[in-house]
Amino acid sequence: MVIEKTHPNPSDPVIVFLDLDKTLVTVNTIGHFVRWLILNGVTPRHLIWRTFTLLIKTKISSPSLTDSTKLWLSIFQGWDEAILRNQASAYFCKFLKNKFRTPLLKVVEDHRKLNHHLVLLTGTSSYIAELVSSHLNLESYYSSRLITQNGKLTGAVVEPLCLEESKLEYAREACRVLKTNLSNCWFYSDSCFDLPLLNAVSIPVAVHPDVELRAVAASRNWKIIE
Repeated sequence: MVIEKTHPNPSDPVIVFLDLDKTLVTVNTIGHFVRWLILNGVTPRHLIWRTFTLLIKTKISSPSLTDSTKLWLSIFQGWDEAILRNQASAYFCKFLKNKFRTPLLKVVEDHRKLNHHLVLLTGTSSYIAELVSSHLNLESYYSSRLITQNGKLTGAVVEPLCLEESKLEYAREACRVLKTNLSNCWFYSDSCFDLPLLNAVSIPVAVHPDVELRAVAASRNWKIIE
């Protein structure tokens, strides 16, 4: 894919926003991280029970993406933050770093050559987002932050989560920090849940999109990366 140099305000900084789950990587990191912990035997029994209960609850009630993410993150209530951070690092090194989409790695480097600002926007936890951002040498990241008390996770999160409509607000915050605006931005995503931000940037790109996003991208002649 050719990366254009022209934007409505060429003198202003250009930001490239990148989604993580199913965009930069091929998996949904929150649920997959929990399954990885269970399969590798580093999970307390109560976490296995919480996971089982959560799967039943989401199957029955079909919560929104934001509510579902809160439920998944609440699983870690009572964990030592240091332990979760170490396990996130092990998960990244042993598994996630091998799940990046090759075409997206090239996209990142092509934007970097044009001195574009690379910013990760993801609903996954900050423990995973920080590792991804560092690995790809991104400028910054916005993610879900878990609240701690005395070094332990409370099960609560800092709101709003970086999802759906709120992802647009985090993007606007990034624009304020870098003194630019959304008309000078790209956004790469796989999901129809990201349409609020995809609709707001000057260059939206659908990456291996879900059915709804694929239809929207095709109807609006957006770029699509398979």
